[in-house]
Amino acid sequence: MAEARTQIYSIISPLADQAEAGYTDPEQKIEAAKTLSAQEGGHQMDLHKRFLHDANEFLGLLRKDKHEGKYTEKGFEALSSQYNCTISSYNYFAD
Repeated sequence: MAEARTQIYSIISPLADQAEAGYTDPEQKIEAAKTLSAQEGGHQMDLHKRFLHDANEFLGLLRKDKHEGKYTEKGFEALSSQYNCTISSYNYFAD
Protein backbone atom coordinates (compact mmCIF):
# COMPACT_ATOMS: atom_id res chain seq x y z
CA MET A 1 0.00 0.00 0.00
CA ALA A 2 2.79 2.42 0.87
CA GLU A 3 4.53 1.65 -2.42
CA ALA A 4 1.33 2.36 -4.39
CA ARG A 5 0.86 5.61 -2.50
CA THR A 6 4.45 6.62 -3.31
CA GLN A 7 3.86 5.90 -6.99
CA ILE A 8 0.66 7.94 -6.97
CA TYR A 9 2.37 10.87 -5.29
CA SER A 10 5.23 10.71 -7.79
CA ILE A 11 2.59 11.25 -10.48
CA ILE A 12 0.70 13.95 -8.58
CA SER A 13 3.74 16.08 -7.72
CA PRO A 14 4.62 17.02 -11.33
CA LEU A 15 0.93 17.74 -11.97
CA ALA A 16 0.94 20.10 -9.03
CA ASP A 17 3.95 21.90 -10.51
CA GLN A 18 2.13 22.26 -13.82
CA ALA A 19 -1.03 23.40 -12.07
CA GLU A 20 0.86 26.05 -10.18
CA ALA A 21 2.51 27.30 -13.36
CA GLY A 22 -0.75 27.40 -15.32
CA TYR A 23 -3.16 28.30 -12.55
CA THR A 24 -4.08 31.72 -13.87
CA ASP A 25 -5.34 30.43 -17.23
CA PRO A 26 -8.41 28.54 -15.87
CA GLU A 27 -8.96 31.31 -13.34
CA GLN A 28 -9.04 33.91 -16.14
CA LYS A 29 -11.42 31.76 -18.20
CA ILE A 30 -13.78 31.44 -15.24
CA GLU A 31 -13.83 35.21 -14.78
CA ALA A 32 -14.43 35.74 -18.50
CA ALA A 33 -17.26 33.19 -18.51
CA LYS A 34 -18.90 34.93 -15.55
CA THR A 35 -19.15 38.17 -17.53
CA LEU A 36 -21.22 36.59 -20.31
CA SER A 37 -24.94 36.85 -19.80
CA ALA A 38 -27.15 33.78 -19.70
CA GLN A 39 -28.76 34.86 -23.00
CA GLU A 40 -25.41 34.68 -24.79
CA GLY A 41 -24.91 31.01 -24.04
CA GLY A 42 -27.94 29.68 -22.27
CA HIS A 43 -27.76 26.21 -20.80
CA GLN A 44 -24.52 25.33 -22.61
CA MET A 45 -22.81 28.37 -21.05
CA ASP A 46 -23.99 27.28 -17.60
CA LEU A 47 -22.44 23.85 -18.20
CA HIS A 48 -19.20 25.50 -19.35
CA LYS A 49 -19.10 27.69 -16.24
CA ARG A 50 -19.65 24.62 -14.07
CA PHE A 51 -16.81 22.79 -15.78
CA LEU A 52 -14.45 25.74 -15.32
CA HIS A 53 -15.47 26.05 -11.66
CA ASP A 54 -14.82 22.36 -11.03
CA ALA A 55 -11.47 22.51 -12.83
CA ASN A 56 -10.50 25.53 -10.75
CA GLU A 57 -11.46 23.70 -7.56
CA PHE A 58 -9.33 20.73 -8.60
CA LEU A 59 -6.34 22.97 -9.30
CA GLY A 60 -6.88 24.70 -5.96
CA LEU A 61 -6.75 21.42 -4.07
CA LEU A 62 -3.66 20.39 -6.00
CA ARG A 63 -1.93 23.68 -5.24
CA LYS A 64 -2.91 23.47 -1.55
CA ASP A 65 -1.32 20.05 -1.14
CA LYS A 66 1.74 21.17 -3.08
CA HIS A 67 2.06 24.28 -0.90
CA GLU A 68 1.79 22.21 2.28
CA GLY A 69 4.53 19.96 0.93
CA LYS A 70 2.74 16.74 1.73
CA TYR A 71 0.04 14.53 0.33
CA THR A 72 -2.27 12.82 2.82
CA GLU A 73 -4.85 10.10 2.33
CA LYS A 74 -7.60 12.63 3.07
CA GLY A 75 -6.10 15.08 0.58
CA PHE A 76 -5.81 12.36 -2.04
CA GLU A 77 -9.47 11.40 -1.55
CA ALA A 78 -10.55 15.04 -1.89
CA LEU A 79 -8.41 15.43 -5.00
CA SER A 80 -9.78 12.22 -6.50
CA SER A 81 -13.36 13.27 -5.77
CA GLN A 82 -12.86 16.71 -7.30
CA TYR A 83 -11.17 15.16 -10.33
CA ASN A 84 -14.24 12.97 -10.87
CA CYS A 85 -16.51 16.02 -10.54
CA THR A 86 -14.41 17.87 -13.11
CA ILE A 87 -14.55 14.98 -15.57
CA SER A 88 -18.29 14.64 -15.04
CA SER A 89 -18.95 18.34 -15.60
CA TYR A 90 -16.76 18.26 -18.71
CA ASN A 91 -18.73 15.33 -20.08
CA TYR A 92 -22.02 17.21 -19.53
CA PHE A 93 -20.58 20.26 -21.25
CA ALA A 94 -19.03 18.35 -24.17
CA ASP A 95 -22.12 16.25 -24.96
